[in-house]
Amino acid sequence: MPYSVSINTAQTAQVEVGFQIPDDAVGPCTLMISLPAGCTMSGGAQINIYDLDGPAAGEVVGTTIFQEGTAATINSFACRSQMCFGFEVASAADGTAVEFLQEQGVGLSITYDC
Repeated sequence: MPYSVSINTAQTAQVEVGFQIPDDAVGPCTLMISLPAGCTMSGGAQINIYDLDGPAAGEVVGTTIFQEGTAATINSFACRSQMCFGFEVASAADGTAVEFLQEQGVGLSITYDC
């Protein structure tokens, strides 16, 4: 079921997203960001991505531009039963907000068994 994801400078906390990983998955797990041309979204911003529950908890594990027509890969270097990430605007100079419709093939996903 599609839902809206909003990341902006007005938020007082990071947007947190978690993924359940099967016990038999092998790593590393990789966070995928896909915002293809024509997807339902508004705005654009440079976003910091944080590890929330792994060996680098609280640390920035990637920074990328969220705007229509972009894709990015953030390697976690590990695979755990739960993978959680935080997202926040990196700098207001690079945009203050992004909102997109998370749906099949659009938004945030995680891959494993690579």
